[in-house]
Amino acid sequence: MIESGRDEAGQELLRRMVEARERHRQAFLATEAAQATFLGELRRWRAGEISATRLVGGATAVGAERRLDREARLEELWRAYEEPRSNRSGATNDPGWARGLFAGARRRRRLAGLIRRLNPPTHLLQRLEDEALRQASRLTRARIQRRRRQFEELRNRLVAGRLDLVERMVTRYRNTPLPQADLIQEGRSGLLRATGAYDPELGVPFAAYARYWIRHGILDALARSSRLIRLPHWLNAALGRQARDQEEAAVPKPQRIEPRVQALEDETGRPRELTDPGSGDPVEDLARRELIELALRRLDDLPERDREILVRRFGLEDRRAEDRVQLARRFGLTPQRIGQLERRALDQVRRALRPARASA
Repeated sequence: MIESGRDEAGQELLRRMVEARERHRQAFLATEAAQATFLGELRRWRAGEISATRLVGGATAVGAERRLDREARLEELWRAYEEPRSNRSGATNDPGWARGLFAGARRRRRLAGLIRRLNPPTHLLQRLEDEALRQASRLTRARIQRRRRQFEELRNRLVAGRLDLVERMVTRYRNTPLPQADLIQEGRSGLLRATGAYDPELGVPFAAYARYWIRHGILDALARSSRLIRLPHWLNAALGRQARDQEEAAVPKPQRIEPRVQALEDETGRPRELTDPGSGDPVEDLARRELIELALRRLDDLPERDREILVRRFGLEDRRAEDRVQLARRFGLTPQRIGQLERRALDQVRRALRPARASA
């Protein structure tokens, strides 16, 4: 059994599989048909019809940097496509310039290398390969098919040695509607997908990368079996998060707040009036009102965003109380992040009230 990162034979097999995969991709990406198809998609991106994620996968950065990295790599490829056009004399809209784009095997290999660096999504690679096989010569078609067989042979050997990852992941989903054999099959499909998309340059161990796709395949299968109408895995996850947020927003908040701070709201979540008669004990009511006034003054010591979240969350300053979902849309954050900021602000207020509580 291959232990990635520890078994030298497993690492060597992984390296050979990646090299065979890249040689196979280079073979069909260097054809005129595949490059013409990709150029059409690149033009659609330049026109704003599609996003960069349709053409680029596996970026080397995260967040905004990932988006800029994708766009920079696409711009580099576009400049490489445009070079012959800028060097031609005469009208730039001459339809004959497109035929000259792919002149020369050396230039086609260079463009194929740039496309491989983009690490396009699997569905786009399959489409490019189909176009290459459909229009290529018999010799080119045989070379593409031979390199594909070499890649698939090494990939199957790697998958057979890493089925332990699938078996360990399946044990987490024993109590599910799907039989264990189906879960193993779906996990194996995810492992196959990982071998096709794994990029060693990202610095992520193959085992960690494969576990992600194995879990994705299993969860996708569970989502398909749980609904009459099939939904994508990402949409099922989004619906699950929305349901959890709505349930969390419906849970009363007093049990999560200090008793003295609970005086800021009543059973419906609305703020109590400072003139609320309370328990009827004048001394206790006076101490409670002073504590409320102190808590309201302490709100001014919070950061502006934290203060605004507490004010809107608990309906202070004569405002309507809002749940976390509404606050998330208002501030451009997730409901989970709103909850974190709310808890942090309440902790600060709670710490500020400790001396006053002790004296009361």
